Amino acid sequence: MKLYEHPYVPQSDKLMLVKIDYPYTEEELEDKLSSLTKLEGAFITAMSQSLPFHCWYHSKGYSEIDLIDQEVFQDLKYLLHKYNVEYQVTDLSDDLISNSTKINHSFKFEVIEFIDRIMHVDEILDRLHVVGRNRLNPFELLYLDRYSKGIITF
Repeated sequence: MKLYEHPYVPQSDKLMLVKIDYPYTEEELEDKLSSLTKLEGAFITAMSQSLPFHCWYHSKGYSEIDLIDQEVFQDLKYLLHKYNVEYQVTDLSDDLISNSTKINHSFKFEVIEFIDRIMHVDEILDRLHVVGRNRLNPFELLYLDRYSKGIITF
């Protein structure tokens, strides 16, 4: 695991919106992660302060929705495996641009604002030229659609 700078700016072409469900109460999850190293703790802190996420406890455990890139996701999975934390992942990337009710409206707005801040139309158009429209991720397509309509917030 590498040391990430804060604030962390994700690789926009590798973004993912994932829901992670943990079958633990707040105390059980804290106990599982109580022996994180300083570097691992700094990683969790940097990610939670840099990237949009929405979390909640419920009768079946703890859930969070994270906007992350693939590199950070791999590091997170490494930590969860290292500390024997059970989890289930659902990719919600495509749900962001649909009218899905899986994503809280205010959180969806937060994610879109974040995307507007980190994306750059020139970079996306360069990628579009190289890889084609079918290889752009849903976040790049959303940004281009919003850009073409003149509704980018930043």
